[in-house]
Amino acid sequence: MTTSAKTSLVAWFWRVDHRCACSACSAWSASVVRVKGRGEPNWHPISTLPVIAAAIDGGLESAREQYEILLEARPKPYVLDDATIARTTRVFRESLEYCGLYDEQLRRWRSQRLTPSQQRAVARVETANREARAVVTAILDLADELSAGTIER
Repeated sequence: MTTSAKTSLVAWFWRVDHRCACSACSAWSASVVRVKGRGEPNWHPISTLPVIAAAIDGGLESAREQYEILLEARPKPYVLDDATIARTTRVFRESLEYCGLYDEQLRRWRSQRLTPSQQRAVARVETANREARAVVTAILDLADELSAGTIER
């Protein structure tokens, strides 16, 4: 997921003051860039399921790629520096927070009267979000393991 798309998604979910002229923010009528100190989440109607599904699927794909990259560094953690590990940890802790946000949005949708097609779609996205949570947790564990052997250690 691109930085612009992620910023827009953050904006789409959280009520905080943000003024942006980018097309993604305008298209979503969004407001927010900050993650820390965010306001109350914007819960969305089931009609936005394709947007959430794309965000979760994209996040899962990115997490899998990052995990593979980190696995390559496992036998030689000295190729990494502390800043890279810190950035990875920060980004994926935030991703883990989003998994919780998505869980709640999906739970809210599940509690509504859904068509059979919507029920299947929500179930598929819930599965993808659980997978994303597992991969992100594995990334955080691996980053912690690798931190002991960075070039600065």
